[in-house]
Amino acid sequence: DLVPIAPSREWVEQLRAELPELPAAKKARLSSQWQFSEADMTSAVNAGALDLLEATVDAGCQPAAARKWWLTELSRRANEAGVDLAEVGMTPCQVAQLQKLVDDGTLTDK
Repeated sequence: DLVPIAPSREWVEQLRAELPELPAAKKARLSSQWQFSEADMTSAVNAGALDLLEATVDAGCQPAAARKWWLTELSRRANEAGVDLAEVGMTPCQVAQLQKLVDDGTLTDK
């Protein structure tokens, strides 16, 4: 037989606070923050790039530039190599640094 438990309200709230953000809520929050269309967000989710985009933006890159790198060039290279996007060989911080060089005019992305 199972012993009934009566968790305290504090414990329930602590557990609730430790739960990760639900995927749909995260998608809606980031879409609003980044001003991405539903199609852009769906593309990012389908490519498995949402966490990479978020980390790249957190590293200082503009959302549109982060999307451009992860969903075009890096996605193409990952497909050619037959690896997941996260295994393409660039970190979100490196992508943000690369975009900074483009923004500064040191490099071109053409």
